[in-house]
Amino acid sequence: MRRYHLLFSGVSILLAILGASTVWWRLSLEGGAVLDIAGTDSSSALWSLGAVAVAAWGLQFTLRGLARRIIAGVQALFGAFFAVLTLLIARTPESTASGAIAEATGVSGSNALLMVSSIELTGWHFSAVGAGVLMAMAGILGALAAERPVAGDRFERRLSSGSVEDSVSAWDSLSDGDDPTRQ
Repeated sequence: MRRYHLLFSGVSILLAILGASTVWWRLSLEGGAVLDIAGTDSSSALWSLGAVAVAAWGLQFTLRGLARRIIAGVQALFGAFFAVLTLLIARTPESTASGAIAEATGVSGSNALLMVSSIELTGWHFSAVGAGVLMAMAGILGALAAERPVAGDRFERRLSSGSVEDSVSAWDSLSDGDDPTRQ
């Protein structure tokens, strides 16, 4: 299960990066200008949710027990929020593009939205939806996964099984010429 947790998380991060860098929709304005709105321009809240999900995934490598399971739940929750918010943003793409419209035309507010003549969805926002769904699934798998075995610390100080008298007698026998490696 842990492998799927890592696989789903890795693929979701790659999908989110792909989604962030692609054009999600094109707005045609009344004057003939066409504005490309990329995933990163869509919503800052969206990418904040994604960052929390990725941070929760990374934090699971340092935690154990109940704390790791809770953080995996946070990863699942924020992954699901990421997918839902992406779908909500895609329902009204012109509202997320008001800043780009204002930058291109100098008109802001509700008047800027009146300048939009058509909207073309490219479909790349579905990569972010898929990333959120995979991140949520990875979080669920991470919460259900068994604990990793604890690796031994090779620099850990081990207590000697012998007593001080045994150690002293070993040195004394070595001084007397006895070979400790001979059996």
